[in-house]
Amino acid sequence: MKPAAAEVKVSLMAQAGQTAGHGTPQRGSGGGLLPAVLAAAVAMAAAGVAEYVAAIRERLPDVVVGTIETAANERAEVELWVEAYRSAAGEDFDFVHLDLNFARPDWPEATLEVGACLRERGIEFGMISFGNEEDRSDAVWLGRVEDRFSSYELLGGRPDHAIFQSWHPYPQRILPETQADAFTAII
Repeated sequence: MKPAAAEVKVSLMAQAGQTAGHGTPQRGSGGGLLPAVLAAAVAMAAAGVAEYVAAIRERLPDVVVGTIETAANERAEVELWVEAYRSAAGEDFDFVHLDLNFARPDWPEATLEVGACLRERGIEFGMISFGNEEDRSDAVWLGRVEDRFSSYELLGGRPDHAIFQSWHPYPQRILPETQADAFTAII
């Protein structure tokens, strides 16, 4: 793996929709993406990202380049993005982190599938774990994070990168890690 001089992160669906000028990409009745519209938008986004990364590499040749994806936790959507980037940049992302859709009942299985797909390509895989906005205490929020991560691990999931992140009111303290309701206690 390349030394981390900096990280470049891009969001597939937001970039693709904004680049195409269509807002949020539309989904077909079967849950798949509208292929022609999305493929063109993704190709444009990938070309823009590749150009941006090339400019960064002029000053930071060893930069580590990755992406954070929502992509509805769909293998086909993540594959579309990584293939478009490879085509535009002539290289793979160093990592892909999934911003998971925990409302999806089969998220652990879908996450395993996406992780396997990325590893087949030699791309490191990470998952972002978090609680719910409506959680009303540090203990509830942290318990939810632990339960979700455990659900993934029980199926044999082992991400290369485990990211614990919050943009919710909880947890309210980060340290000390020895305190059960501190954010760092789950790490």
